[in-house]
Amino acid sequence: MSHKWISTPLFKPAGSERRTRSSVVDVQEEMSQALATMRIDEDQQIKLKTLKDS
Repeated sequence: MSHKWISTPLFKPAGSERRTRSSVVDVQEEMSQALATMRIDEDQQIKLKTLKDS
């Protein structure tokens, strides 16, 4: 911990926490939307092949 990059406190601009939190929320919303597009509609009929046919 004696290296100057680690031991020297870094300047943190005002309001950066708010932007970080909002960006996390943005990423969560994007991930939710992406997962929603991958989900299978429950009303849709899916036919699976038997092991003999595959």
